[in-house]
Amino acid sequence: MKRTTAALALLLALTACERRSTTLALDGPAIVARDLDDATLEALRALPDRPDAWAPLFSLSVGGGLPPVMGRYVLKGRTARFTPAFPLEPGRTYIIRLSVPGGLPLTTMLTPPRAAPQAAAAVQAVYPSGSAWPQNLLRLYIQFSAPMAVGRPGTLTLLDAASKAMDEPFLPLGLEFWSPDHTRLTVLVDPGRVKQGILPGEVLTAGARYTLVVGPDWTDARGAPLKAAFRQAVVIGPAQRSAIDLKAWRIAAPASGSRAPLKLAFDRPMDRALLFTALGVADADGARLPGQVSVEPGERAWSFTPDKPWRSRSYSLLVQPWIEDVAGNRPGVAFERIPGPAPAAPSAKLLTLPFRPG
Repeated sequence: MKRTTAALALLLALTACERRSTTLALDGPAIVARDLDDATLEALRALPDRPDAWAPLFSLSVGGGLPPVMGRYVLKGRTARFTPAFPLEPGRTYIIRLSVPGGLPLTTMLTPPRAAPQAAAAVQAVYPSGSAWPQNLLRLYIQFSAPMAVGRPGTLTLLDAASKAMDEPFLPLGLEFWSPDHTRLTVLVDPGRVKQGILPGEVLTAGARYTLVVGPDWTDARGAPLKAAFRQAVVIGPAQRSAIDLKAWRIAAPASGSRAPLKLAFDRPMDRALLFTALGVADADGARLPGQVSVEPGERAWSFTPDKPWRSRSYSLLVQPWIEDVAGNRPGVAFERIPGPAPAAPSAKLLTLPFRPG
């Protein structure tokens, strides 16, 4: 009897030795058993493709007599992967067990790491970013450092020089206009208070100073409040009521053979968001050039750095007809129509400005 017991113990020990290369580890949201031995592979391959059939041999549990965690099993090569039906709880210890008939089970305890604390979201910038806004500013953008909650707007206040809050300076649509990644909010000034001669009159007074305040009660996608309130002081300049004239733009052509940026200067602050989508560069064949766009503070200058060096040939700056300045004016079309003869219909075609690297 003793010899039989000793032989069985030796057999189990040898089986364990054969399986010492098998490892159990956490791999992202899944648990993996790598370098499975032949006996384990044979046993797992014979199982029906059902989680309840796999659980007795390969399981994840939290102990305390609780049933194994449910999930999906995949066997590929010599690796078995178990993906729980629900994400593992960071900081909680789980028991992983791999066993086959006739072998010693492999058991390990793993604890998913806790996520590092995320910094509180903050307002990175408000656009227009210049220290002066036109009296008929149509929209502004608030850029946050992290995705923000939708449907839970915080306070947005415009204070006059006496620190008195303006009465509803922004259009109360009941809607929020976020960028796809929920980091940039578009805020509209009431168009009826931008145009002349419409009661209750313009929001902003030329020559006056204001302070825009983004309250700390805005919350990010996790529900956490902003790190702090954000304040930006501005002075109000004259209204910009004329259409955009491309002839007033100044192009600084780069040197051929270089990757120096093409530089473009505007006669007025432009809508920052549209500067990244409404301008482009094409070669003489009409093919668009890949490259990087940059916008200078104040939104009065734009540059394009190509991925490949410029050639000594003709190029075109492409301008979409829907590009706007910060007051909503477009090429050939003013946001506010002045009484009188009807202006010519705006072009819907792509506009071009030719240039040639020197």
